[in-house]
Amino acid sequence: MNTAFASGKIILLGEHAAVYGRPAIAAALDRGAVARVTPARAVRPSVVARGADGAPIDSGGAFDRALEALLDAARSDGALDVEVDLEIAPGGGLGSSAAMGLAIARALDPFATDADLYARTMAWERVFHGSPSGIDVAASLLGGCVRFQRGEPARRLSLSTPLLFCVGHSGTIAMTSTMVERVARARAADPSGVDAAFDTLASAAENAEHALVHGDRARLGRILGDAHALLAWLGVSTPALDRMCQLADHAGARGAKLTGAGGGGAVIALVDGTTDAERVLAAWRDAGFDGTTARVPNAPADSGTRLVAHAHDRGVSQSVGRGLGLES
Repeated sequence: MNTAFASGKIILLGEHAAVYGRPAIAAALDRGAVARVTPARAVRPSVVARGADGAPIDSGGAFDRALEALLDAARSDGALDVEVDLEIAPGGGLGSSAAMGLAIARALDPFATDADLYARTMAWERVFHGSPSGIDVAASLLGGCVRFQRGEPARRLSLSTPLLFCVGHSGTIAMTSTMVERVARARAADPSGVDAAFDTLASAAENAEHALVHGDRARLGRILGDAHALLAWLGVSTPALDRMCQLADHAGARGAKLTGAGGGGAVIALVDGTTDAERVLAAWRDAGFDGTTARVPNAPADSGTRLVAHAHDRGVSQSVGRGLGLES
């Protein structure tokens, strides 16, 4: 049996705009998915997935279809049993499907190159998201804080100081593909207006990169709040997500926004320290929302992976992206 880990992610800036070629910034989480792969007696490969509470996750057969796509990309036709334990909420905008796919790809082939892992995980992702940008997979592979733009090398940012976020779940989920289609319809109806919003989000990502590198949390917080307002204008926020952002702001967060595709899922709130984090989490709990904290180190020791058994050495970040355009 091979076992491997891959991290989830949060998107700081650039949701939806990244699909249309604008830059985005994401950060890997210290929680994600653990996959165990064993040879199977059955003819067809299968996936059993469990949530953080240990309850099975019913994907309606999508996990099995995604596994077949991953195996096709890996040119592997062996029968496998795959078990995955998720440490993050599925459908919450935290990169759960990419974490699952990458963990499976690593467990399936512990010595695969990172370029191959990226391609195989993207084959898995397309089953769920149609035409994913690739930011979730890039963030999980590289770890730390990552700048991503289609057609350019993804690269890890050198932060001047670590970051602390509160991550809260709205209690509802939405399919990424559904929200991507919603934005596409909005763009078809108002191409100049939506493209202008994408350009503003692109500028926000560029400004956020400068704030991250120079440790300007006040500026970064303002950028996050402005980005949420734009995403709400694009129609991907919800009353619950808006409410969570307001609660975080009133509790002392530097700034807050939805993270991921929207329509439900999660909110991130940038805070200065544990005292502010406790106030934000308490405000969310009082309003009926769950939350936790996530730290983004300024100098991650590895690519964000936690390979726990029969996997290759942890120092994979130096090889990320040969032939792929990912840079550490």
